[in-house]
Amino acid sequence: MAMGSADDMSIYFSEAVYNSLDESLLGYTDAQYESLKALLEDICERHSVPYDKEHIIGHEEYSPAKNDPGELFDWDRILN
Repeated sequence: MAMGSADDMSIYFSEAVYNSLDESLLGYTDAQYESLKALLEDICERHSVPYDKEHIIGHEEYSPAKNDPGELFDWDRILN
């Protein structure tokens, strides 16, 4: 769970509410990136899936109704 960009969150919050949020709440935490990377590495290894952006995608890439992980997600943190 993470707070995305103003654009990502516009379906949930008004601009005024978003702008009132503490900026420390935005984006993903180091712990989230670390645990996601460990999980993805394990899944890819167990199922012989290449560990790359072609095979690891976000919800928004397969379902137009989704907008996560969103603009603030740093793919380099899990793919490098």
